[in-house]
Amino acid sequence: MGTLRGVSALHTIYRGTEGIARLNLCTPSHTINASFLAAIGTTMSKLLERLEQVNKGPVRALGFAPRREAETLPTMALLAWADGAKKQNLSKVSSHTDAMVLPLSTLESSTSESAPPEGSIWGIAFDEAEGNLVEIAREKGGDFVAFNLDGVLVDHLNEGDVARVLRIPADLDESLMRGLEDLPVDVILLKRPEPQGPLSLTHLLAISNVRSAMSRYMLLEWDAGLSSHELEQLSDMGIDGIVADLGKMSPTAIGKLKQNIDKLPPRKTRNEQKLGPTLPRAQEPASSHHHHEEDEELEEEF
Repeated sequence: MGTLRGVSALHTIYRGTEGIARLNLCTPSHTINASFLAAIGTTMSKLLERLEQVNKGPVRALGFAPRREAETLPTMALLAWADGAKKQNLSKVSSHTDAMVLPLSTLESSTSESAPPEGSIWGIAFDEAEGNLVEIAREKGGDFVAFNLDGVLVDHLNEGDVARVLRIPADLDESLMRGLEDLPVDVILLKRPEPQGPLSLTHLLAISNVRSAMSRYMLLEWDAGLSSHELEQLSDMGIDGIVADLGKMSPTAIGKLKQNIDKLPPRKTRNEQKLGPTLPRAQEPASSHHHHEEDEELEEEF
């Protein structure tokens, strides 16, 4: 299985070939370390491995073992949504991205121009529920499957080596938003919020509303460049990766986005996040306090 869930207040220590990995299983959304899964003969989606690295960084050996130079990893993942993209564009983009999302219609096109480059990590996006999505992706060699909320059967989302990515709109009804945490999915993919244009406070509010509703990995669809400052804001809000629209962004623009992601500083922990200003407690007016004393004196007289 790709992740282990349903275990509360449990910490497992596993001594592997790369040192000791401390596996925290206290919350349902935590993903088990890849080295642990490999040791018990279980494979894990490469997309989930990458998102785990984004959140936790590379596994470091403990004790007195010789320290290897720490691998520098970007603090956000970058994916490309490749709807109808030609093979030459996919080849150019694959060197800049961690994975590619291929709609089923693109993957099943009659030409080989839309085939993913060999050795790349890719998944299948379904517009509509079409049978067992996880099995279809596995049979075609996909690493993950992306799907919308409507019409997908729970029995078709078996946990395993194919990651399950739920694609939702930013204006999802609040009553549904509260239930995201309990769904059998691994990643939430947020469609680009309205309005069109550069990243604004309106976008951040919509993104924050979804982010605060659950603790799953969260990706954001975007169709334009993002500056280093904009990416840092999104990272600090808990966005784990950007899904760039290859239909609206050139391979050069996606390469620039990758450069900006590589420049991001290490992620802030929750304790390092800036807290909002503390409002002073409203003091009771003196006149009100005086009236309370008079009431108490009257009660004593009676």
